[in-house]
Amino acid sequence: MRLTPAYEIEKRIGQLQNLMASVNLDAVLVMQSADLFYLSGTFQNAFLFIPREGKPVLLVRRLLQRALDLSPLKKIMPLGSLRELPSILKENGLKEGCTLGLELDVLPVSFYSKIKGLFSQMTLADCSRIIREMRAIKSPYELEIIQDVAAMMMEAFKVLPGLI
Repeated sequence: MRLTPAYEIEKRIGQLQNLMASVNLDAVLVMQSADLFYLSGTFQNAFLFIPREGKPVLLVRRLLQRALDLSPLKKIMPLGSLRELPSILKENGLKEGCTLGLELDVLPVSFYSKIKGLFSQMTLADCSRIIREMRAIKSPYELEIIQDVAAMMMEAFKVLPGLI
C-alpha cells in the first residue's frame, strides 16, 4: 500500500483553504470517505475539520491507530460522540456565527439534520463543488499513480489470453 505523502496532503488542504476564501466559507467539515481519503490520506469513520486559516484536525470515531499510521496530518484525535463535535471544533478554531461547508451532495438528510442541530448558530453551506473541482485536476503525484496502475493493467491483459 502506498501512503499519500505529506506534501501532497498539505498542498490539497492549502488549495481548499484558498478556494474556501473565494466562496466565503470559514471552515469545512469533510465526512465522505473519498473526500476524506483525498484530504487526509486515510479511509476512516471520521470527520476532517479544515478552517480557512490554520491546521486541519482529523476526528476519528473508530480505529484511531490506523488513522495515525496512514495519515500525515499532525492533529488526529479520537471522537467518542457526535455531541462532542461542536466543543472540539471550537477548541480548534471554529467561531460562533461562521459559515461551515458540508458535502451536501452526498450527506444524508438525517445526518444533515443532526449537524444542523449541533451547529444551530452557524450558517451551513455546500462545499461539494469546490472539492469536486479540486479532485478533477490531477497532480503529478496522482498522474504517476495512474500511470503505474495502467502499466499493471497492461501486464494483466498480456497474461489473460493464456488463461482463457
